Amino acid sequence: MYIQALFLFLPVMAAQALDIHIPVRTRRTSNDSKPLNPQDFLARYGYMSQKHRSAEDMVEAIKLMQSFYHIPITGVLDNKTLEMMSKPRCGCPDIQPPTTRLPLMPDNPAAYTLGPAWKTKHLTWTIYRYYYNTRKITERDQKDAMDRAFKEWAKYAPLFFTYVDKDADLTIGFHQGDHNDGSDFDGRGTNLAHAYDPPDGRIHFDSEEDWVLSSNDGTELFTVAAHEIGHALGLGHSTVEYSLMGPVYTGFDEEFELHADDIRGIQLLYGRRQTSRTTASLPINPTNKPVEACDTNFDATVRGHDEYLYAFHGKKVYKIGDTGLMREDSIDRVFPGAPYNIDAAFRHPRTRQVVLLKGARMWLFNWFTLDPSYPNI
Repeated sequence: MYIQALFLFLPVMAAQALDIHIPVRTRRTSNDSKPLNPQDFLARYGYMSQKHRSAEDMVEAIKLMQSFYHIPITGVLDNKTLEMMSKPRCGCPDIQPPTTRLPLMPDNPAAYTLGPAWKTKHLTWTIYRYYYNTRKITERDQKDAMDRAFKEWAKYAPLFFTYVDKDADLTIGFHQGDHNDGSDFDGRGTNLAHAYDPPDGRIHFDSEEDWVLSSNDGTELFTVAAHEIGHALGLGHSTVEYSLMGPVYTGFDEEFELHADDIRGIQLLYGRRQTSRTTASLPINPTNKPVEACDTNFDATVRGHDEYLYAFHGKKVYKIGDTGLMREDSIDRVFPGAPYNIDAAFRHPRTRQVVLLKGARMWLFNWFTLDPSYPNI
């Protein structure tokens, strides 16, 4: 699977003009389906033009792709870059013309772009073509998985989804290869599914994938469906690690819940769903166990970007709201890149950036994303 890194220097590439051929050994996708073509990958997912592929364009496209995936920006097709290109993923482009920018922080770029929203919040959906292997996943199970995926988004935004037999706003189908929409599937491989912005509403899955439910023995249908529904509701791909709307498939998670980044995106498009007590914005633990000061000795507490209180203890972080404990998780899942056993935490009064301290080092977070220039002393 792994190949020797091939470094492509600009002087060598500059001799080529358009439709360049990159002399790298072919690399197969993670499911060993078809050889990876880096040029096609970069063009398909929005990093470079489909037609104009000069040497300089190729280098800049590689750098842009590396920046999007938070891997070292080298401008060459090294092993880390090729490995990322080979992972199973959504077939929608990573880079799209922005319609609205997601303002994670007032003076920071968006984690992803927002597309157009539906004009109505009461949407219908249907499955017009089911996954063929109904012995493995029945039509009823497929429908239930889609229903659960729609409900995940409806938890946090005032959206209402109703299944109908035909003439639906959102249409779901399983296809293979060329299915007449200009976005071919690749067989069992990297391109799992794709969807179209409102008001199109089409959601397509590759029928040649090994679809499963609640398992990592294949490609987990609910997880991919929730991601594609995000696209069909107007969300683009996110650069935030652990977010559902990240382009790379990360597998089945028994404790699945939308990331704060996903929630903020859907609420910017459609607003917040009102509850009897407050406004839903992050997952709530149904036990609502109260957290008292005497329950534990926290290492530090800080008010997050989302205005909830985050209390740190060892490797854990506790999210606390008006009703008590809302979520318990490992620090590195909520604040990726943060250390364990921190000494202190505070929030900048103007920018709302969260800063974690341990020893003489400092970690600065913009909406749960570590600033690339940190940790710092």
